[in-house]
Amino acid sequence: MAKSGMLAFMPSCTTTNKGGASSGVGFVWPKHVHTQNPGILFGDTNKASIEVDVPGFGFVMCVSYYGKASRPADNVMEVNHILCILKNRKMPYVLMGDFNVDVEHMRESAAMWGKHNQIIEGGRSCFPGSNIEGEATTLDYAFISDELDKISFRVKTLSTTLATHRPVAFELAIKDAKESKVLALDRQSKPNTKRVFGPVLVLEVKWSIWKAQVAAFCKEYQLDNEDRFVGEFIKNKKFKDNSDRMWEDWRQINEQEVRANFSVDSEGCLGGKFVIKDNTELEMASGKSTLGTNKSQASKWTLRRVQEILAVNSSNRTNEFGNQFAKGIPKITKALCEMQTGGVMDWGVSIANDMENHINRTSNDTLHTMGLWKQILQDAARAYTKFEAKESRAEWKDKVNESVKKGTSLAYKLIKEPPGLALGYVVTKSGERLYSQQAVIEEQRAIWAKWWAQDDSRPGDDLCIGKLPRTKLPPTN
Repeated sequence: MAKSGMLAFMPSCTTTNKGGASSGVGFVWPKHVHTQNPGILFGDTNKASIEVDVPGFGFVMCVSYYGKASRPADNVMEVNHILCILKNRKMPYVLMGDFNVDVEHMRESAAMWGKHNQIIEGGRSCFPGSNIEGEATTLDYAFISDELDKISFRVKTLSTTLATHRPVAFELAIKDAKESKVLALDRQSKPNTKRVFGPVLVLEVKWSIWKAQVAAFCKEYQLDNEDRFVGEFIKNKKFKDNSDRMWEDWRQINEQEVRANFSVDSEGCLGGKFVIKDNTELEMASGKSTLGTNKSQASKWTLRRVQEILAVNSSNRTNEFGNQFAKGIPKITKALCEMQTGGVMDWGVSIANDMENHINRTSNDTLHTMGLWKQILQDAARAYTKFEAKESRAEWKDKVNESVKKGTSLAYKLIKEPPGLALGYVVTKSGERLYSQQAVIEEQRAIWAKWWAQDDSRPGDDLCIGKLPRTKLPPTN
């Protein structure tokens, strides 16, 4: 391999139950690629790590992972443990490989971890042979960090003759992300608007001037006297400049008056002004998603934490594996207490105390106690899931029946044709999945272009009676 200009890092093999050699991870890269610390963070038989220097971006932690086919639940727990370690290192990362867990199941599990975990995949990757029953599944995919979430990248599966799995190609568009400009709209949180007791500021003079300017503007373009066409002034530069100026004046006066009469944070931006930044994908901040919690979700989340704690025993309590769990116990304890306070976990404090006792005084008795909690949580998760599904169906049925009787907007939404939703990726002509916000926007622009006033159309073309198709009237009896 070295003679062909390539370098490699391959962890040691392990012996299977049948006496064969097995090692499912490793790295191969060209000599000119700058790498460091291969196998330092992870160097086991089923997971390996290496730091790759990406020009214009910096070092990215790349982790190759192989999950055991017969233990999908353990694979999910191990992936969560790996992601916690990677996030604590404060370095962009990519965790990729054959997880032997279907991507939808992994997404559901990742949603319960309470943090933003971006999973990308290139479609079906596992195709069983003719002697195996079952459909094609997606077992090969990747986790990417928040720093890489907003960067365009291509993902596709490659058709080869390798066993039942197809390789997955993952290509980051770092160069394009660094140089190409995109428009990003930042989401701003709602500012605090508590009323201030005291004198009220009223800018009557400024508001009078602004209202007079609006009246003159409407009179000049006859906005109050005639019906206007959509997009009629789209090419009128004077109209756009005047409207933008009046909007900015309204925002400034409104900010002065509202900030004086309400305790608004100075960093907030009121008046509906959206800050649109002209930057690169590489500089865009990643969003954060929140997850509502009910009793079934709380039970499943706690069950996973208990299953993770059960992996700690007297033999591994003092090594790095046990220390990592011990560091995370305070956060788990806080979450369990908050869930009990919120009424979604009745045994939160008790479980948290038993977890701390098991970590601090690991013994067979504490393992038995955590095993009992595992059985209780499994039964609770099944019962809550079944009850919530039944209750949700009944509430939804009553709500729909009431809406149909009254003819509300909900009934209209249910019977109308659903709109086309934009996916998080675009499928190219070669079959690749292009994860790019810019590409998704361009695709939507092409879909909705016929509804907009384009350069090759004139205002009111769609309303002109003279351009309607000519057809004969049906004969009258």
